[in-house]
Amino acid sequence: MPRFLTGVLHTMRDHAMRSPEPELTERFQAANAPNACSNCHQDRALSWMREWKAKWWKPTTQRMIENVGLVVDLRRRVRVETQRLAKTAEDPGNELFFRLTAMRKLAELSDEAARSSLRRLLSDPHEEVRQLACAGIAEQPHREAAAALLKLLEDPVRTVRGEAAYALVRCGWRGSTPTFERVYSDAVKMLERQKTFDDILERLVPLADASGK
Repeated sequence: MPRFLTGVLHTMRDHAMRSPEPELTERFQAANAPNACSNCHQDRALSWMREWKAKWWKPTTQRMIENVGLVVDLRRRVRVETQRLAKTAEDPGNELFFRLTAMRKLAELSDEAARSSLRRLLSDPHEEVRQLACAGIAEQPHREAAAALLKLLEDPVRTVRGEAAYALVRCGWRGSTPTFERVYSDAVKMLERQKTFDDILERLVPLADASGK
């Protein structure tokens, strides 16, 4: 594959395990959606590349077009409706990158539709989605999320448990339970191993305060 992805020190090859998507470049311009075909076939139109890609493999899916369009709109700071963000974030058929991108934007919003979407995502099968949903709620805390966050204190993934406890405290919860104490203990151990890790300390202090330590 040709080198066309700009890195910090040099230009890199695209090793994504899928076909290049000339149609995305055609729709959203190379600055937003580059594709490897254009580097070798510089004398050809994007429509020619799109047609050959469709013959050899298949046309770009509508899902991919919509997802890339969302990312491009966010990069351009175009106002994106909450419903569109929630649909992208909650669709398990979307690639994780697109789901998490939509979730980060949802976390900036304070309307009930955004908050409801993040609460639903707390029960998502994917651990990274659950973790980011907790972090998003911590940015826009609301008491309605407390019950679901309490359940996540028993999540099998430690990072999810930690983010859930922090979000729970941000939502105004105070007290102590056996599961909360285990999360607090895990955070203390992490801080002992990584004393310079400010993110752990920033979460540990509110947890200690909430439980009266």
